[in-house]
Amino acid sequence: MAQCARAEHSSSEGWLVLDRFHFPDGSTPVEVTFGCGMRETGEIYRQAADGILGMGNNANALHSQLARAGITSRVFSLCFGFPAGGTLLLGDVGLPPSVGPLSFTPLLASPTPYYVVRLEQLSIGGASLNLEPAIFAKGYGTVLDSGTTFSYLPTAAFAAFTAALDAAIVGRGMRKGSGPDPAYPDVCYSGAPEKFEDAAKMFPTASLRFAGGAVLSLPPHRYLFLMGRGEYCLGVFDNGQSGTLIGGIAVRNALVLYDLERQRIGFAEADCPNLGSAVAAAAAAEPVSPGCRDTH
Repeated sequence: MAQCARAEHSSSEGWLVLDRFHFPDGSTPVEVTFGCGMRETGEIYRQAADGILGMGNNANALHSQLARAGITSRVFSLCFGFPAGGTLLLGDVGLPPSVGPLSFTPLLASPTPYYVVRLEQLSIGGASLNLEPAIFAKGYGTVLDSGTTFSYLPTAAFAAFTAALDAAIVGRGMRKGSGPDPAYPDVCYSGAPEKFEDAAKMFPTASLRFAGGAVLSLPPHRYLFLMGRGEYCLGVFDNGQSGTLIGGIAVRNALVLYDLERQRIGFAEADCPNLGSAVAAAAAAEPVSPGCRDTH
């Protein structure tokens, strides 16, 4: 029996099982170990998800097992759509022209099963917050965690981020306050337009610069979430001295390529809800090599 408790006080338990996976492209079926949940509590139960796909930096993750079996290379990409949808690509898949240019940062060695990178600077509205890179290296360092909804910054970085954001929206008719639930330390802004695309024009674009020159742009939809009519809250929280965590909100409509062959992470702008169909269309349009013929 395996058990797992999470930070938001939910839990799950069940059995580790072994079963055979079959693939629609005719690849040889392989045996994969995965968890079969028998009991869930808290938010993990209330969200009514069909399950959780583990893509961590460890040998038990699905992509690691498939790579060992020779089904895929040690490369995969995640693309979370906004406002909905998304795409998972397994292997070093050719990307369509609709995906922007990739910029890469080295994946750092870590004793943890996390994807750790070196964050060097945080900017808002094109202006650097002039934070020492060591601030982002606290705790485990800067962790990319697609399984966490929001992003978390060390106290010094969070204070600088919120101060710069407040200064950028002065005179735009919005009011800063806390969220409706006192159990959560939300930072919220009311008085904005009700449509997200209109409200986004009232907030600046932030950006994260990583070692190697990779930049992840953070337009408002990558750090704000809608709380109520005309009210938007930060999807970024104070993490004390526990390090930096870049959650799923920060990569909405961005492709994140996990290249474990070359030990690097890539970022690119993408239309995530439609990426899967674009990849399939691009693959179907590839010309057959000279000397070969389609036997189907």
